[in-house]
Amino acid sequence: MALVPSSFSYTFPQQNIVSSGNQEDWVQFTPNSGTVFRSDSNSVININVATPNQFARLRRSYLKGTLVARNADGSIYTNPGTSITSVGLASCIQRLVVNVGAAAVENNDAYPLLLAQVYNTAPVSRKKILTDLEGYNPIGTTTLASGVSTFCHGLQTSLFMNGREFPLPLVQGGISLQLYLANVKNVFTTGGPAYYTLENVSFNCQMISFENPDILLRYMSGLDQGRSLYIPLCQIQTFTNYGSGGGQQQVNLAVGSKKSIQSFSMVFRKEADIADQTKDKAGIMSSMGLTSWQYQIAGKLNPMIRAWSHNPNAASYDPETLAIALASADTIYTADQSTDFDLSKYDSQQFALRYNWKSSEEAWGDGINTEVGGGTLTITTNHSAPVGTDVRITTFVFVDCLLQIRKDMIEVDYTW
Repeated sequence: MALVPSSFSYTFPQQNIVSSGNQEDWVQFTPNSGTVFRSDSNSVININVATPNQFARLRRSYLKGTLVARNADGSIYTNPGTSITSVGLASCIQRLVVNVGAAAVENNDAYPLLLAQVYNTAPVSRKKILTDLEGYNPIGTTTLASGVSTFCHGLQTSLFMNGREFPLPLVQGGISLQLYLANVKNVFTTGGPAYYTLENVSFNCQMISFENPDILLRYMSGLDQGRSLYIPLCQIQTFTNYGSGGGQQQVNLAVGSKKSIQSFSMVFRKEADIADQTKDKAGIMSSMGLTSWQYQIAGKLNPMIRAWSHNPNAASYDPETLAIALASADTIYTADQSTDFDLSKYDSQQFALRYNWKSSEEAWGDGINTEVGGGTLTITTNHSAPVGTDVRITTFVFVDCLLQIRKDMIEVDYTW
């Protein structure tokens, strides 16, 4: 499972934007919906990223904010024993919505869960950076003794990970970000704070100005002539199901007609653990006694003869589920170079059922095609004990798509 970089393609000659330091500026975009945001209110943090004459280097951007723990009377809550989830300060973003013009590019209402999966398997060097920037703690929860801490967070969406400059002048309304705050009990693992505030929020991005205005005019001329600009993306779609109460679970996901689905990642969490403030929300993902599994999509059943197996017990240990996750995403020979996670926590705290149809060696758009076969992804799992209706099954499906920008229309295409 990975968010992959992508680049732009055009139906008219592509321009290579080469910039010097003289053309580069850092621009700060602040919310237009307030300055102080409370976790116990329904306020939405709206940030509009738009300029009439600059391209955005989104891969060089970050969201900045200061999280402040509060008592009921509004004073700062300070306690040496105060701690937050191991995901870190960015776990305060419960839902992330990204729109380009009027087109919805991303709508992730389980953002902290996505961060847990991405961060928990990141390389060691990346984890160290995340610790400094966001308070991520791979060995436990993070202490917030002073009640105040500032973070810089790279938003986990492929739009911000591609290697080309984003043409803001060509998009009416630019890019809009909507951030919804998580409940205080989902961020803090210790009681005490009545709520928290997110303050000093800004989206900071390196922008590129043009020394020669003819370049921008060429882009606009291409759109005037009815041509399109295509931006390849990997969109994250989220599905929520619940256990059936039996030993076998059959989860049907209506992924629809798509040209290329990259991968999926499924996690099991008990509702009681989700509601328990003392539980680290990044450490409540269990295999629920998984013994075997297989998937069916686009008329294909895999594996066909014998389901992939899983057994964490030392006496009859079976690592096949982990092996297939690593082998499908990378190769079983090099996976350790790009992946790091604590095997002692794998089955009981950080388990995820993963499969990739597009490996790191393949290009964007090489995933599985569901234009034929009904557009349903069915994942069948077998467990050593019944999986109750109190078990929440969350699945992320990573879908290749094209953001098409025309003069009078912006849309997301899933077939091309």
